[in-house]
Amino acid sequence: MKLLRDLMRDPVIWVFAVAGAVIGGVGAFFLIGGVWLTIAGVAGGAVTGVIVFVILLMIALASGG
Repeated sequence: MKLLRDLMRDPVIWVFAVAGAVIGGVGAFFLIGGVWLTIAGVAGGAVTGVIVFVILLMIALASGG
């Protein structure tokens, strides 16, 4: 739980989340269209951005980062 709190304070994770949300939202809007699908794309993109950040963090820690 403490790790999660520390991650939420890290500004880099927000950059990944916002970038993922923008990419997901724009992609869903242009590829599929529709308000609800765009919202789903934003949410999914944000989650994906956070997951990518955590994976990169784990790789960095494993390699002695």
